[in-house]
Amino acid sequence: MATISNLGSKQILPFIQSPFWDGLDKICKGVDFIDLAAGFPDYLPPDAIRQALVHATESKMLHQYTRGFGHPRLVNALAKIYSPILNKKINPVEEILITGGAHESLYCAIRGFIDIDDEVIFFEPAFPSYYNMITMAGGKAVPLILQPPNGSKSEFSSSQWILDIDKLENLITSKTKLLILNNPHNPLGKVFTLDELIALSKICIKNNLIVLSDEVYEWITHPPHKHIKIATLPGMWERTLTIGSAGKTFNVTGWRIGWTVGPKSLLSYAKTSNQFSSYIQPTLLQEAVAVMIENEAKILGTKDSFFTKFKQELNKNLVLISKELLELGFIVHFPQGGYFITVNISKFIEKDVGFHFSEKDGSKGFQFLKWMKITEYSEIFLQVRKKILKIKTNSLAIIWLDLIYLDIGAKRSEAFS
Repeated sequence: MATISNLGSKQILPFIQSPFWDGLDKICKGVDFIDLAAGFPDYLPPDAIRQALVHATESKMLHQYTRGFGHPRLVNALAKIYSPILNKKINPVEEILITGGAHESLYCAIRGFIDIDDEVIFFEPAFPSYYNMITMAGGKAVPLILQPPNGSKSEFSSSQWILDIDKLENLITSKTKLLILNNPHNPLGKVFTLDELIALSKICIKNNLIVLSDEVYEWITHPPHKHIKIATLPGMWERTLTIGSAGKTFNVTGWRIGWTVGPKSLLSYAKTSNQFSSYIQPTLLQEAVAVMIENEAKILGTKDSFFTKFKQELNKNLVLISKELLELGFIVHFPQGGYFITVNISKFIEKDVGFHFSEKDGSKGFQFLKWMKITEYSEIFLQVRKKILKIKTNSLAIIWLDLIYLDIGAKRSEAFS
């Protein structure tokens, strides 16, 4: 006889567990640990967006419901800034959806397209929610591992993680419906080249695949790299949904405002999914984001643009933190874009330092973190922290997976200086 506790959906049951970050918190308990792995800054957002929010609170109507699928001022602002980038006049009503963060944009698109046993291809390492969302929708997650660089160097570029087009083609079956592209890539920071995007577009057109392009880090590229939207390539607008994020764009991750841009024929499925979940996002927050985007559209590409200044700050942080990590003996993979530095821990596994990986004890990175906590090698934590604190522009903490992902966008050192 069924009990109350096991009457839940079989699609949800496998995912009922403590979140990944809870496990990290338990491991780090008792350690003076600063978490930079979550991908959020800890300083104030730009003055303009905060002032816009304060001003919005003075309007009585902005405290009420706004239009479902997106506040009019925000969808119009997004259409204005994206139309020249996409080389297409975007219809703000039909071709833009505002969601509860980019995370919900992903969820609504996947729920809108995936039927039982449909296959979805994405590139690993990957944002963990891809796999979970696909599986919960009844689909089959089909990861393709980006090939890591070989060699004994201590420095690599995220561009050296190779997309194997032949392997991708071999993964496609009659059940493949969707390809998720994350560009710039989280966590590697890889910015896909025009040649790579052209090769992907040809495969998608040939096999009639929909592309879900997760571009939440689109405004964060490190010189000289340029971000290219796959939707701008021939034949791709009509088969691509592109996702963006106010949180990642303007340092307001707690506002949970995201968006999806794409043709009406595709966006209608994501809209329907959204209509029966969150449906309407906070009006005040959408208004403030709209004002910020309107301001940026006027100065885009200039030295006064927030995007320009933010990229310069992150690039400075990247150089400073990478230098310290290299001195401590880590193998650093320099990102072309995004918030994160990827660090390889294989040197510590290869050395005779007492760390031994067990296949049965879960993530290699979590095991490494536990080991460092209880041995003299915890001194590495202290060395990194001490050096970064001296810089006074960043602090540093590490999440240990098979690779390490470090957020270069935060300034948590202020709390410890």
